[in-house]
Amino acid sequence: PRLPAAATVEQSRPATLLTACARFVQQQRLDDFAALMRHPDLQGYLRHELGGEDDAVTDWLTLLDNYASDHLPGRLPDRWLGDPARSGTLKRVYDAVDALLPAAPRSAAPLPQWSQPIAEVLTRVYGTGPLRSRKESDRQLIAAIESLAGALREQSLLDADDELTPRLNAADAIQLTLSQVAGSTIPHEGGTPAIEMLGWLELQLDDAPMLLITAVNEGAIPQSRTSDSFLPDALRSHLGLADDRRRYARDLYMMTAIVNSRPDVTLIAGRRSADNDPLMPSRLLLACDGPQRANRVAAFYGDRAGDAENPSALMAIDHGETSRFIVPPPTLPDAPIEQLPVTAFGVYLDCPYRFYLRYVCGLRVVDDRATELDGPGFGTLAHEVLDRFARHGSAANSTDADAIEELLMTELDHVVGRRFGPGGGSGDKSGGESGGESAGAAVRIQVEQLRHRLRALAKWQAAQVEQGWRIMAGSVERQTLAPFEVDGLPFAIRGRIDRIDRHDDGRYRLLDYKTGETGRTPDQVHLAGAKADRQWVNLQLPLYRVLAHAQGLKGELALGYVLLPKDPAQVGEAMANWDEPQFEGAIERACYVVRQVRNSIFWPPKQPVGPGDEFSAVCMDHCLDRAAALAAGQAGPVNHECHQD
Repeated sequence: PRLPAAATVEQSRPATLLTACARFVQQQRLDDFAALMRHPDLQGYLRHELGGEDDAVTDWLTLLDNYASDHLPGRLPDRWLGDPARSGTLKRVYDAVDALLPAAPRSAAPLPQWSQPIAEVLTRVYGTGPLRSRKESDRQLIAAIESLAGALREQSLLDADDELTPRLNAADAIQLTLSQVAGSTIPHEGGTPAIEMLGWLELQLDDAPMLLITAVNEGAIPQSRTSDSFLPDALRSHLGLADDRRRYARDLYMMTAIVNSRPDVTLIAGRRSADNDPLMPSRLLLACDGPQRANRVAAFYGDRAGDAENPSALMAIDHGETSRFIVPPPTLPDAPIEQLPVTAFGVYLDCPYRFYLRYVCGLRVVDDRATELDGPGFGTLAHEVLDRFARHGSAANSTDADAIEELLMTELDHVVGRRFGPGGGSGDKSGGESGGESAGAAVRIQVEQLRHRLRALAKWQAAQVEQGWRIMAGSVERQTLAPFEVDGLPFAIRGRIDRIDRHDDGRYRLLDYKTGETGRTPDQVHLAGAKADRQWVNLQLPLYRVLAHAQGLKGELALGYVLLPKDPAQVGEAMANWDEPQFEGAIERACYVVRQVRNSIFWPPKQPVGPGDEFSAVCMDHCLDRAAALAAGQAGPVNHECHQD
């Protein structure tokens, strides 16, 4: 497809590169740096400066996404955090980009003094290889660079000492330069075959023998203005201005002329909008006699029950070819799955296809859009603090709530400072904003929320020690691999128990920290359904018992949560009250999952409850006709129905 109107210099690659540079030098924010990094022409510059092929570029972007996800920086750091190998690579990339940009970009200077630094940005990016004017993409690139160079040349001739010459920083100078070429166009070369994309009113003037007209829906064709506070339609008619009647007559004439002036015209009317709202066909489609009008309405809405739910044009199967708009069918794993983490069982029971995407394909979402901790991220931060706290042994098992609180606050400040840098939390004493990188305001608020919850936990922890419970420091967050034989065949489960407490009388309890807002109990998380017919939907705590037995723990093993909800008054333990028959049912449920996984049964995807998750796009959860997408996906090499007991 090709728009008939000429491209503008503002839309060209050099102009968009300068725009990205201006945004970045203005505030030095990570999201602006990420946008600049994704400019295709900057990638070529970095390959030239640092070496490497396309996979190396992908690594840079992935490293940056991982860094943003882990550390959530508001601005780019003076000191890169985290793993030295990753931070070292990112620093090299950042230094290469920084060397490209004008020096002292935030200082004010006369406009002529910025012309040369801006020109050097274009020279270093686009001067690394030959440009061929006979190549259409290079021809447009050359034209854009020449236009920008002309604007820079004119600005360089200004008198820097004249009081009328503006003094600007680099970002404003770039924006002023771009404003000088606003409206400048780069015409297409022409003569090459292409599908022209025209507006509705220009179609009749085109002599193409084939036309496809989209959005032939009421409100789009013909256009309609049903209300105007100052010029209602009746007043427009009285004043002789364009009104709905004239627009309808004009568009009906245009449609009639188009249909009768060429051999092939296709009209496409949508049934639903992008927001899934129902649409009406255009009045122009109904400008015919009664029987024909009825037939057209029946064809649009469906003349039998259910017809209106048929697949849309994109989802339809035509001439025996299957649409590519499908949910990708699962394929057999490259190697047999012989072990699973305890958290994977709940994922499978929730949706076998999402289990496949996460644990067989290894998919996960990594991007740089997060500006605050999500639920799992907040929980991970709390777990790290509590893990470090528990390793203090006797200090963690003190009966002094104030001493416990001080230890928790110290560990929180340490973790926050290491992960988010100076100023990551208001309790951080390492320099605040002036120290360099600082997390955004949302993260600092979340850190304070966690600090509030940990203060309440300190009081609870001191009370637990007084009751005879002691944290087993050597068992905290210990990765365990436990055998889990199913049907006489070997299998294994792995996981880490957040916390194991031992009572003075020899009892044990296996605890999992939960930072959810509402503080759900083990029953609410693990079981669902009517009380008489409840089913296991999560197996994490029951499988903790298998891990504990592998660690050699004997005797009574209680299971539960340490709740850290937003209400500090609700901080405390929530224990499970399951009997042995229920545990046996949980183990049988886990055996069922192992059998399904062994047989590569990963279908069908389930519709999630709520707005969706990171795999909603792959599963086409919000597709207008999801059933058709799933049906098309069943043609894959592995096509099992998943019947859950």
